[in-house]
Amino acid sequence: MSSQTHIVQATSLPETQHRWTLSLLDKQTMRMNIRGTWIYRDAPSPDALRESLASLLSYYPHLTGRMVDTSYIEYTNAGVPFTTTQNHSISLKDIEEDQEIVDKLAPTLNAKQVQKGQQAPLQVQLTEIKDAHVLSVIVNHGMMDGNSFYSMMLRWSRLHRGLEIIPPVLDTSLLPQASDVDKDVLTEQAKELGWRPFSLWKLLWHLPSLIISMRAKRFGPIYFSPENLHALKQKAIEQSGCQTISTHEALSSYLSRLFAQRGKKKSNTYTQSVVIDGRGRLEDVPENYVGNISYVIPGATFNREDSFGTIAQKMHDAVEPYTSYPSKKLTFAMKASLQAVQEKLPLMPFDIVGANINPPRDFYINNFSKFPVYDVCFGSAQKELVPIRVVPHNLPDLIQFWPAPPAQGGVEVYFNGPLANIMRKHKPTILPAKTT
Repeated sequence: MSSQTHIVQATSLPETQHRWTLSLLDKQTMRMNIRGTWIYRDAPSPDALRESLASLLSYYPHLTGRMVDTSYIEYTNAGVPFTTTQNHSISLKDIEEDQEIVDKLAPTLNAKQVQKGQQAPLQVQLTEIKDAHVLSVIVNHGMMDGNSFYSMMLRWSRLHRGLEIIPPVLDTSLLPQASDVDKDVLTEQAKELGWRPFSLWKLLWHLPSLIISMRAKRFGPIYFSPENLHALKQKAIEQSGCQTISTHEALSSYLSRLFAQRGKKKSNTYTQSVVIDGRGRLEDVPENYVGNISYVIPGATFNREDSFGTIAQKMHDAVEPYTSYPSKKLTFAMKASLQAVQEKLPLMPFDIVGANINPPRDFYINNFSKFPVYDVCFGSAQKELVPIRVVPHNLPDLIQFWPAPPAQGGVEVYFNGPLANIMRKHKPTILPAKTT
């Protein structure tokens, strides 16, 4: 197995701006990396990929720079490693049977080395496997969230094909700033927002369960066809009487109820935690903002006996105030959350322990099903190289919605932590044969 690594630098750097300052939200995610994996039947040209990557980095100069004092990225243009290699012991069938094999085809990115300024925050690897080609891209989470990451990949593919792009915006001053209220007032605000208490003692008490949960291998995908999703949404609307329940709310509520009914009988109350994107909801944050602007909100609080329609209605009522534009509630909650981080307030928008014990009491849901991950096409304007498979990234969301291949449509659902263990051990029927 031979390999070769080139250092790719941006073709140009901003003339007036020389650094990118991390927001508090960015700093909270620096311990994690986001890995994206695109599989192509035919090989994209490595030379052409490196050339278009250099153009892309001109729009993302923080990715070719190096970190200083864990607070900002200096635009040094030290470059991004791009590795080409082969691994003919792995086939496309192997990946379909065990998607975690793609970890072997990913470049190594050490978050601590990134924070010390000793490693680029972005790395790329193109691997020729037995019967396909795998493009693996990994970035430090502190540089961007999932929306920023997949939008970046889409921009790369468009530049590669000579198409126009909407330039990204790198300006963390656009984000809401932490509120500045008395700590007692902040505590009351957090409780009114439905935040859950965080206890170090509780964390230590459940530590064995948390360790087992964190080591669980992801389970999935479970495929929901467009027909499945339509039927679920219509059932939720019929049972609740609410005509504006979304497909996301219907699917989330269906799965939350299904697993709650498998929980311990003495645990009757369950909660949801839902990740939403601040873009299009916060007044000063544009759609093309680069950085971390995702936020976790409390979804439905429900009982085991609640009907599917009741849970969907509760989730809709909880989520709707955060999704309008401009959302005053989201702005208020984000400002409070930032101050809570600074004050080390023992309250959080989600129950980190409840989401990781077995069985879980809090269902942490992240929806990526609308991201255009299958539009990351390389090649030329005359002949595109369309991905035959896009493997979900490696973040440990308890329930993750992912777009199915376009030929199928619908959504794939993946499970992490205790839900992955439940799926493997008990193999409950997931597809919606019954939604009463």
